[in-house]
Order: sequence, then C-alpha cells, then structure tokens
Amino acid sequence: MATKSKKVLSLRANIEDVKKALELAEQLQEIGSRLGFNVFQPGAMKELKMADILKHDWILSKKNADACSRTNSKDEYEYLSGKVGGAGQIDRVFKDDTSDPEQQKKHTQSMERIRRNKAFYLAYTNPDTSKPLDIWKIYEVSTSDIEKETKTQLQNSSNKISHVSFPESFAQKHGKIIWEKK
Repeated sequence: MATKSKKVLSLRANIEDVKKALELAEQLQEIGSRLGFNVFQPGAMKELKMADILKHDWILSKKNADACSRTNSKDEYEYLSGKVGGAGQIDRVFKDDTSDPEQQKKHTQSMERIRRNKAFYLAYTNPDTSKPLDIWKIYEVSTSDIEKETKTQLQNSSNKISHVSFPESFAQKHGKIIWEKK
C-alpha cells in the first residue's frame, strides 16, 4: 500500500508569514461580518467573485440560489465550479422513486432547486489547488440542459441520493463561454 507524504508547515520557520496570514484573515472576516457573511464558508468567496464578474447580486442565504439579477431579483442563478479538467457539481440530488412517497418528495424538491434558476454558470478554475479563486472560464448553460443531464445521471445511478457532476466538456457542448480570463 502506497503511503502519502505528510505536508507540515513549520510555524517556527515561517512565523512572520503565518502571523501576517492570520492578521489578513481576521481583517477579511471583519469585512465579511459587516457585509453579513462568513468569508470562510466553503465556496463563499468564489461565488462572490463570480457574482462580481457576472454583474449579479450575490444571495447570502444557502437555501436559495447563489445569485440574482441586479435589475430583477426574481431572476435567479446557480453557480457551479471546478478546476480545469475537473467538474462542478450539484450536491445531494435525490432520485425519483414512485414506491416511496418521502423519496418522491425529496426528488421533487431537488428538481425544484434546479428549475428555480433562469440559468446556470459553470466556472472552471486554475488547476493549481493553491489558487482556488483564479477563475479561468465561465460558461452559461441553460437550466433545461442541466435538468436533462441531472435526470440522466440519476437514472444511471444506483444510489437514492447523488452528486451530479458537470465537467467542462459538458459546458462546452451545451453552453457558451461568457467570460474568460485574459
């Protein structure tokens, strides 16, 4: 069995950089607190950056879509992201099961999470894991194409609950690039 090497950050050898990073992190969270969100919530900063790039307003509450139009808040959008060569995904999507009313209810709610959106935006970022905010491309994909692919993946899954993935090849085939890093 192969063993993975353990990466350790020596605080003693890097104390000045560590202190600076912590100071900046605290300053960043102070700004986030003034704006009403936790900057360290997974995906928060990337969604905020996407909303800025796409000129959307960012929706802070996690039960809703990720963003909305600046001119009509009823036009909602979902953001998915992955590294170039990877995939963005929708988490916790329930498969339909007509023999199980509770599962059917969860499936309906899952599909409504998709249908509520006017469009989906799939961002692909720098594959270097140390640069998660370095967005390279953003595709716009129709909700109907996302819904169709979701149904296909759920039908092919043996699980009652799945994560539905959208690699860049899907975005290239079904969407259009609306923003690319220069």
